Amino acid sequence: LRQPIDAHERVRWCVALHRAFAAYLGDLPVPLLTGRYAEEAEQPANRVALQYLEAEVLQAAGHHAEHGAFVVLAPGGAAPEDLVSVEGCIRSVRKVYRPGATAIDLGPRFDLDPSQFWPAPQEGVVRYWRPVPGMVTETRRQGGGSRWSLEDAALLSIGHVFRERLVPIAKGSERYRGIVEQVRSWGVRVHDIHPIHDSRVERFAHKLPQGVIAQPYTAKFDLAAVLPPTALVAVGQSRHLGAGLLVPVDESIASARALYGWGS
Repeated sequence: LRQPIDAHERVRWCVALHRAFAAYLGDLPVPLLTGRYAEEAEQPANRVALQYLEAEVLQAAGHHAEHGAFVVLAPGGAAPEDLVSVEGCIRSVRKVYRPGATAIDLGPRFDLDPSQFWPAPQEGVVRYWRPVPGMVTETRRQGGGSRWSLEDAALLSIGHVFRERLVPIAKGSERYRGIVEQVRSWGVRVHDIHPIHDSRVERFAHKLPQGVIAQPYTAKFDLAAVLPPTALVAVGQSRHLGAGLLVPVDESIASARALYGWGS
């Protein structure tokens, strides 16, 4: 970016960038970017995600951009022809407009390796992850025998990102609980989970499924079972448009054992 933006407005700016890309593509169907798939088509777990990285975050990862940068993340296995179309958007869109805000200019692009984005954790620490700026629940509270908690919602979000790893589950009232139990069986753990008390839910989500009440929250994830410690990834309902970007939070082994029972 050639000028700064308000980090609290990251979701709105990512939505604006997405609209700019869609306008550039016009009638060219690129579901990888738009998320609009044919009714009979099987939708992949992930599509192109647009995220905003603050200058400090980039610097911590060994990159420099004075005013931060948008990052365009594509899922593994994306069709090459779709990636070519997305590359065309990146090369051609030079300005981003948003109602009620001054347009921003985009500077030169640079490439990142998302599998090696973060520095590896130092010896003697355990890597956890927290979502920036937070994440929102993806479904309404589930019925059934046990209470549906924020921890269940967080584990469900991890399951949605890594859906290709799931053993197929029949659709039905217990489907989401089945996903949660599979993710838990992988060794994924959620700690320090609590709601974010902010009525401005547009800071965390662009749109929500019908009937779902926006509940922003944060947590600390142990994802060693599914995510390399250097990888750049986003999770949650708004992972494709500006929220849920995971940043590392390292704890000493002693703290991880005392606080979270790590290794037990």
